[in-house]
Amino acid sequence: MFHSSSTNRSLFCKEAVAWKHLRHPNILPLLGATLREHELCLISEWMDQGNIKQYLKRKENSELNRIELLVEVVDGLSYMHGLQVVHGNLKGANIYIKNFHVCIADFGVSTIARHESWVGTDTMSTPSLVSFTLGGNIRWMSPELLDPPRFNAPDPRPTKESDRFALGMVIYEVLCGKIPYDGWDIDRINDAILKGIRPYRPKAATHLGLFDELWDILQRCWDERSEVRPELHIIRACLDEVTPMWHARKHMPLISADDAASLYPSSQYSHSLSTSTPSRSPAPSDPSPSPVPSYFQSRYSDPQ
Repeated sequence: MFHSSSTNRSLFCKEAVAWKHLRHPNILPLLGATLREHELCLISEWMDQGNIKQYLKRKENSELNRIELLVEVVDGLSYMHGLQVVHGNLKGANIYIKNFHVCIADFGVSTIARHESWVGTDTMSTPSLVSFTLGGNIRWMSPELLDPPRFNAPDPRPTKESDRFALGMVIYEVLCGKIPYDGWDIDRINDAILKGIRPYRPKAATHLGLFDELWDILQRCWDERSEVRPELHIIRACLDEVTPMWHARKHMPLISADDAASLYPSSQYSHSLSTSTPSRSPAPSDPSPSPVPSYFQSRYSDPQ
């Protein structure tokens, strides 16, 4: 849902057209669009099983195969990337469950990322466009989106590489039962991402499928060098590889996501600030924590 203006209406129509042409079992179908008073609305099916976060919360004490859900997330994203469509706002809250299968939704950023002509070159000076271009949540954002000049990015528009960074955070979210940087405020998260500090690995998450092979893939997804992040087919192959391992661990005592979180509380993230070693040398750090750019202040009240 977007507020109506001439610029937003134009973007809205292009988004609707792009979404309407996405047809895949793991993409939420668009049913229609409407203008209600001063609000523009995209209409999709009602997902009675909720998003993947809600679904996993209800299933936390079951033997749910989370790896299979992640395979479907990768398949849906691969389909989009194959059409040169970038999602730009991938996170658990935008991944829904329909008939026990994944449906990726929320394409408010994807169309902007795909069609460069839809966004002016000076996006920072165009407030009406910023909300579309920077529609993602900072917890899932790659460093080059937060500070493009520092990481040699031409602008803060999402890319396939930033989608793969976000996918790594989604895998973490699903297999750890908690959002990235859980309990942290926006400033602290921004500073951590820019300095190469990534989420801590709960050992108990192995029971949910976070095996060493997959953790290694996550480290690569989170690399500050966007060009070295693994392609989606490599991530898919890793998920296929660990699937038999997930079935083999069924005889082990089940640990719920809440139990896993209690074993590794958020305070251990504080420990990781001083002891974690990023996958490569962190970007140059400033004497004081990096402030959140001004254009994030209104966008990021931290809806999860």
